[in-house]
Amino acid sequence: LNNNNFLGNGHLVLKLLNLGQRWHMYDHSPRSAQWINIEGQTTKKDAVTIYDSQLNPHKINFIKWEKLFTRISLPAMGKLAQQTALYYCREWNRSHPEMQLWQVSIFKMEKNETQLRKTSVVSTQCFSKPF
Repeated sequence: LNNNNFLGNGHLVLKLLNLGQRWHMYDHSPRSAQWINIEGQTTKKDAVTIYDSQLNPHKINFIKWEKLFTRISLPAMGKLAQQTALYYCREWNRSHPEMQLWQVSIFKMEKNETQLRKTSVVSTQCFSKPF
């Protein structure tokens, strides 16, 4: 919805007076959805899902974490994305001594009407040498 639909040529007057408003912020049917998925591979070659922000949105309870996850796939955030992956390596390995991670990968997931796209943001090893 926008003022053009309701006012015909009156939208020029609104634009001239800077009174026009866009209403797309109230549209509840997004064309695509994006989220972050963090996956790991253990030293025994098992795949694990460390974090899926679509399935567990309540785990992000601070605005700074939300902002990080919405921007982490930007090219300028490369070093921060790698540091975030290393953080998840350390935290997982600290809390799961019986199932240590060898590698962590962060993916940007995007779903639109027709497909699901998985784009690698960063992949890093947790240890300097394999087991």
